[in-house]
Amino acid sequence: MEAARVAIVTGVTGKAGRGVAEELARHGWKVVGTGRRAERGPAFEDGIRAEGGDATFMAGDVGRVADCERVVATALERYGRVDLLVNNAATVGDPPFVDSHELPEATWDLVVDTNLKGAFYCSSFALRPMIEQGSGVIVNISSIMAVNMGPPRMAAYTASEAGMIAMTKAMAVEYADRGIRCNVIVVGAVDGDNADIVTDALAGGDGGAARRPAARMTGADLGKVVLFLASNEARYVNGAALNVDSGASAGLLAARAMAAIGAR
Repeated sequence: MEAARVAIVTGVTGKAGRGVAEELARHGWKVVGTGRRAERGPAFEDGIRAEGGDATFMAGDVGRVADCERVVATALERYGRVDLLVNNAATVGDPPFVDSHELPEATWDLVVDTNLKGAFYCSSFALRPMIEQGSGVIVNISSIMAVNMGPPRMAAYTASEAGMIAMTKAMAVEYADRGIRCNVIVVGAVDGDNADIVTDALAGGDGGAARRPAARMTGADLGKVVLFLASNEARYVNGAALNVDSGASAGLLAARAMAAIGAR
């Protein structure tokens, strides 16, 4: 096991983010997690500590710059350094599907502030101790909807996830000579709250989330990819947009749909 290092993971009050944090903790990382739902914080900490890990929860909203600064300050106060930032927090909006010509400004701001602005400012504050250390890794979590259109009427979400990919590449170039790597995982179906919201909405709000496909990757699966990107084995991986989507971005879903049509 590698020597303990310190990770910040955003969005740990959702299933995917918590799974990532738990996987990091299993491999010796000290984890600072943040999320909006403060009532889930004790369970997050207790779950990791029950397995012998070390975790600290900070209730916060990454859509607020002050909270982005505060979670980094918490990591520095508690553990003295920041080696890894995982920008996982995201929202699809409420409701997730709105025609662009009817999208309220408040919904656009919620989605973009959480998904893109939050990732930028968490990175901005985390980069400062990383620069002093001369090392660090940022792993952003985006969606294949940024590059392969999924359900329509999700312009704000799609734009924010595409912005995440561009931002990752820009920061990778900007900080490469300071020992800091930035990569983005472009995910397909991940078992989590946002996926449940979309599935249920597509099913007409009649409990479709309960019938979600069993093939979704878990937060722990996502955590394993994060572990690789944070490891020395990935020291030459910088500015990459790594598709982890079971082949969806390569056309697997379209191929299956065409095969189904042809079989009729």
